[in-house]
Amino acid sequence: MSTSDINPDAELARRRRSFATRRSLSQYGVTLPDQPEDLTGVHPNDDGYNFFSKGRDFQPRKSKHRFTDEELRTVETFESSAVLPSCSEVYRQWVQLSSHGMNWCVIGVIAIIIGILASVMKLVVEKFQIFYFPFITKLIMEGSVAQLWIYYPLLGATFSVLSATVIVYICPFAAGSGLPEIIGILNGCVVRNVLNFRTLACKIISCIFTVISTLPVGFEGPMVHIGALVGACMAQPLRCRCCVQNKKEHFDEKQSLQKSCFPNICRYRDCRERYSLICVGAAAGVAAAFSSPIAGLTFAMEEMSSHWSKTLTWQAFVCCILARSTAELFHSFLEAAETMDEHEGSYLMYLSESALFDMRHVLNLNIAVLLPATIIGLFGGVVGSIFIFSWLKLSKFKRRMLAHIQHPKLVNVVKIFEVLLVSLLSCTAVLLSMQLATCKPVNHSQKLHVSTLSSKHFRLRSFQCDNALNVSVHEGVLSQTGEFHEGASLLFGSWEQMIRNLFSRRTAGYFNVPLLTYVFGYFLIFATWSSCTSIASGLLIPQLAIGALFGRGLGQLVFDVFEISDSESGKFDWIDPGALALLGAASFLSGTSRLPVTSVIMMIEMTNDINLSVLIMLCVMLSKFSGDLMTHSLDHSMLDFKCIPYLEAELKIYNEGTKINLELFRAEDVMKSPVRYVGVKENVYTLANLLLDTNHGGFPVVQVGFGFLRTFLGVITRLELTKILTKTKKFDASELVGEDIDMIRISYPEYSSGKLKDIETVNSVLNNYSTQIKYRNVHVNLLPYINTSAISVPRDFSLYRAYMMFRGLGLRHMVVVDRYNQVEGVITRKDLLGYTVETKLMNVLNNNDRKGFYIGSPTTSESSSATASTSTSGSPSSANSIFEVIHRQDSMTSQPQGLQSTVILEEAEEEEA
Repeated sequence: MSTSDINPDAELARRRRSFATRRSLSQYGVTLPDQPEDLTGVHPNDDGYNFFSKGRDFQPRKSKHRFTDEELRTVETFESSAVLPSCSEVYRQWVQLSSHGMNWCVIGVIAIIIGILASVMKLVVEKFQIFYFPFITKLIMEGSVAQLWIYYPLLGATFSVLSATVIVYICPFAAGSGLPEIIGILNGCVVRNVLNFRTLACKIISCIFTVISTLPVGFEGPMVHIGALVGACMAQPLRCRCCVQNKKEHFDEKQSLQKSCFPNICRYRDCRERYSLICVGAAAGVAAAFSSPIAGLTFAMEEMSSHWSKTLTWQAFVCCILARSTAELFHSFLEAAETMDEHEGSYLMYLSESALFDMRHVLNLNIAVLLPATIIGLFGGVVGSIFIFSWLKLSKFKRRMLAHIQHPKLVNVVKIFEVLLVSLLSCTAVLLSMQLATCKPVNHSQKLHVSTLSSKHFRLRSFQCDNALNVSVHEGVLSQTGEFHEGASLLFGSWEQMIRNLFSRRTAGYFNVPLLTYVFGYFLIFATWSSCTSIASGLLIPQLAIGALFGRGLGQLVFDVFEISDSESGKFDWIDPGALALLGAASFLSGTSRLPVTSVIMMIEMTNDINLSVLIMLCVMLSKFSGDLMTHSLDHSMLDFKCIPYLEAELKIYNEGTKINLELFRAEDVMKSPVRYVGVKENVYTLANLLLDTNHGGFPVVQVGFGFLRTFLGVITRLELTKILTKTKKFDASELVGEDIDMIRISYPEYSSGKLKDIETVNSVLNNYSTQIKYRNVHVNLLPYINTSAISVPRDFSLYRAYMMFRGLGLRHMVVVDRYNQVEGVITRKDLLGYTVETKLMNVLNNNDRKGFYIGSPTTSESSSATASTSTSGSPSSANSIFEVIHRQDSMTSQPQGLQSTVILEEAEEEEA
């Protein structure tokens, strides 16, 4: 069938019949369903796996996560994004006319904003936390149990409900810590509505309310998301009045920027610069929250970023240092202002102690400490895996229960009620713990550092004790005498202060084992439950607390069993409960995050304790090894739970416990084929139908000539193609032969933006192009807009190298070609997911005994391409005969070649059927 055989009236009638059922494009230029607002609320009805099915919640190191069919449909809603911009003629012209390169002023502004935000959030939380309310403090000092049972749960429930209300009704995307979403974005996945100003504001407000409510969570984890949000907001061009006016007056973008208020901030940034700013912002969030700049850098390298470079290392390092310095300087000024009268302003020149948990005691250790360190290391991995497994099971149970509620408003009410219930039960558990604790006499002295203006020291509290607790500071020595209450000293204050008390050295006997066990169970249960609810919260502080409680409990148990009473002489420093608490915190942190380098550096920076560095490394190593035998890391398990397609650093596939060498497999084993491609000079009618009838993220651009059918030239994405059709003012056949064949009719900022502004107009225009036959004779030249630097690999290219290239370069599409550079298939992110690759390779192994590359005669498709290059007539007998005949008929006409022949092919196949 040729082009002339098509009845225009019948074609138009067919298009009109299908118009009612045609899917329109969304504001992101796709026909896919929108991503779910609540990534934790999509329940798959086809989940028929057992409780301990391998590859679901129980994921040993050698297994890949197994998605259900409904979860795979959710995975399909996530698009990919390239780290490097599309290298087209439009981009080259923009680079030539505009200033480019990372500006250090922007990085400095990001660091200062993050440092101030971290300081302000910490200040608000410290001043307004429930236990620091004046009347609550008075109730604790007076021992008014009845009134405390009334006011404490009431205040906790109020603030937690306020936090949940902000998330549920204003911005659901701000829930949780935000770490999985940022990791997915920096891995090259598009997670929408996570990086905008609305999410930033709701994240800060909800996080403050959550921490004030004294739920067992922290704001340090969300600071990573907040830092990434600041970087993403700074990556957007500033739209001030002078910038808009200059753009109207000057066609040259370079001249308009030179006359702007802030030329380095107002300019448009490509995707590579935006990626860098998001990454350094996330690293600075860790540095500001934990006062650990090196840990922020290693966290970004080890976990956040998938495409690291030396330049990014230097940028992240500078940003982390500036963010930490800004936070500490801001905090020191506030501390100095509070003690202005006492020190007459002399402390304005001092920086407060930077370590979050400052431990300055040097312990006398011996080789016997290796035994408890080994036990603690193995504990961190095992209990960390149990924590991850419990979080997944609880989240899926809650998701399944919410799926039975059909009314959306009722679902929101249930979510808020859940937060209310968690808060009330948490407050009740805290007050009940007072029954397990007693008052004990104390006579403790601690020397304060000259720059320690804040309360970063061992602090005890009194509650219903016969003798009062006296606290005094004399000549730089903090003395605490009288009686203190064990439970109040741990739970009546901030969680940072509790961890600081657990880390304190040579304080054996201050906290009994039953109380430590109770608080350990409290954190394990309520930290898991709280992080599953609709509030902004982080798990870094609970991770440290759970590990510290176990470590201190183990050390105290040894002291109690062997009746050791001399804890201050230094003879038993190898079993010191405070030192083991530090090892436990490092172990559990590594057992859940599986970040050994970051865990070691973070613990050393937070405590200033070099003395235990070797033991910390041992615990971290053991916890990672033992944890990998049971589950994946917490963040990666959350990525799988939320169906965010994440590409691992190194793809490892196992067959019955034996690792498969991916060098023995080809790119063609995982590629998608056949491919929908477009011609370099294509008619508008065909392009519009392609965009409305498919949901592919991009299309190879081919050229027909010299007897070949689909010679690969580059790639163009569907969003770029949509903007060309709807933004270009004029389509004219003279573009194909005239002098303006390479004229660029759309600017790069418009061409590469991530959204369509007027979606109704776009859909109207595309449907107009797709239903009127006259647009078959109206063509557009795609040559200036295609990415001519798109990566292509041959069919027999190593699968291992293809994966490393795809992930390392941050690609979105990898085109597979034959030896004649003819398009054969496309590899996308979904094709390289561990579960997808494992399934496809198992099919190859089961259906084909090939263990290496096939070297010999060309494949069937390559033979057909070679035949097409030497023959122009005849009746081909291969399976692609109709395809080849149509292309050869089209090559004899003067009309532009491309996808139009593919559309005709579909109609010819329908007639044959």
